[in-house]
Amino acid sequence: MRKLSKYIIFIFFVISASAGRGLACPVIDSVVITPATCKYTSDAAVIIYASGSGTFEYSIDGGQNFTASNVFTAVSTGNYWVVVRANACSNAVQQITVSDNSFLSASFQFSQDSGNVPLTTTFFNTSFGSINLIWDFGDGSPQITAQDTVTHIYTSSGNYNAMLIVSNANCSDTLIQLITVIGESSLVIPNVFSPNGDEINDFFRPISFGMKTLEGKIFNRYGNLIYEWKGTGGGWDGYNYPIGVEATEGTYYYVIEAEGIDGKIYSEHGILTLIR
Repeated sequence: MRKLSKYIIFIFFVISASAGRGLACPVIDSVVITPATCKYTSDAAVIIYASGSGTFEYSIDGGQNFTASNVFTAVSTGNYWVVVRANACSNAVQQITVSDNSFLSASFQFSQDSGNVPLTTTFFNTSFGSINLIWDFGDGSPQITAQDTVTHIYTSSGNYNAMLIVSNANCSDTLIQLITVIGESSLVIPNVFSPNGDEINDFFRPISFGMKTLEGKIFNRYGNLIYEWKGTGGGWDGYNYPIGVEATEGTYYYVIEAEGIDGKIYSEHGILTLIR
C-alpha cells in the first residue's frame, strides 16, 4: 500500500510539473502598425504578434474588449494599450501610438487673443504640410483664403472661435483658438433699495461691466462706517455690521472705488435711500 501511494504522488507531481511548463505566459513579440491615411480617418491597422501557450485573446483598448483575432482594422490615430492574455496566465501589456501618413498639421499664432473693442489681431500661419488654407474669424465676417498672415479687427465684445482650416491633396486639418473681446467698462449705481424680503430690489448692488476690482463702503448720516465689501458681486443687504441688526429707513452715504479691465478708474460717492 505504501509503494502504491508513492507512485500516485509521483505521477501527480509529474503531471502538475508538465502542465506548469506547458502554460507559458504570453509575450508580445512585435506590433505592426499601418498608419492612417489622414489624421481624422479611421483606416489604420494593427497586427499583434505574440508567443506562449494557451488560447490567445487580443485587445487594443487596455483590456476592456478582447477578440480571438490579432488583426485590428478601421483604427483611428491615437495612443492605445495592447493586451494579450492566455488561459490561466498573466496579461502582456504594451503601449502603442497610431499615427497618419499625411504629416499635415494645422497651427497658427496671433499677436493677441484678448483685449478691448476694437481689438486688432494679426494671425500667422505656422502649419506643416499644407497646400491650401482658409481663415475663419468666428464673428460672421468673410473667410480669407491663401494668405499666411492676416489682420482682423473685432468690432463687438464677445468670445470668438478663430479657426484655420488647412488641406493638401488628400487630407485636411483644423485648429480653433478662442479670442476674447472686452467692451468698455461701465458702472451704474442705484440710489434707492428696499430690503423687505420680497426679492425685489432687496440689495444695494452696483451694476458693473468689465471690472477688474471693486470696493464699496456704506456710511450712516453721522459719518460712521456700517458696512463694506470687496468684489464685483458684492453689495449691501440693509443690515448694520458687525452688529447684525436691520438698518432703519432713511438716507445713507456710499463710496465706490473700482478699476475696469480697460484701465479706467472709478471713484464714486453719493446718497442712498433705504425704504422698508
